Amino acid sequence: MNNNQNEQPVKIKTASRDLAKLVTLELVFPHGRGRSTYYTKV
Repeated sequence: MNNNQNEQPVKIKTASRDLAKLVTLELVFPHGRGRSTYYTKV
């Protein structure tokens, strides 16, 4: 395992955390579930 393999899960976690915060602040609205979820501005 090299650094590139280690970095991707961290980026995904950060993106998920950032999106969750935007949803909480009601700046974006999630549509769908799981991997097919997309977000639109409120």
